[in-house]
Amino acid sequence: GTLPIEAATAFPGATFLAGDVDGEVVEAARANMAHARNVCQGQGMPWPLMEVHEWDASQLPMEAGSVDVVLSDLPWGVRESPAGVRLLQGPKGSRSAPSLRKLYPTLLREVGRVLKQGSGRALLVSGARKLMWEALADPQVLATGLQLQSQRTLVIGGMHVLLFTLAKGQTG
Repeated sequence: GTLPIEAATAFPGATFLAGDVDGEVVEAARANMAHARNVCQGQGMPWPLMEVHEWDASQLPMEAGSVDVVLSDLPWGVRESPAGVRLLQGPKGSRSAPSLRKLYPTLLREVGRVLKQGSGRALLVSGARKLMWEALADPQVLATGLQLQSQRTLVIGGMHVLLFTLAKGQTG
């Protein structure tokens, strides 16, 4: 829940929807958000509407073209085990863990589906740069209209990762 909390301090007039496939992570994010809200409100700072849900990022419960911005620190197989990554299409645990190679294009297709055409943006952090570049070249991802706008190197916990900025073009 740290990305929506940080974004909320910069954009208090926005609405934030956050999610994770892991219920324990969702509960921890809710607790962090409640604490951050209390601190901000105690200092007289505004706090936006913010919700955290347990959902599958490969099947977001949002209409196509309804999201302005997607922020995500994607799993990249260093701090998270690829075996810990789950794509759920049915009841929790109904599928074996896919590889990150399958996960990235699946997530990018879904991001491309939910972003607003022409104005939607995605800011995605990943240390798996080769997997991200491969996923961005996937024909089904390209068909969504997602386009790489920039990539910047960041250092997180001593690790060099990339921040990918994507835009949803008029096609897709």
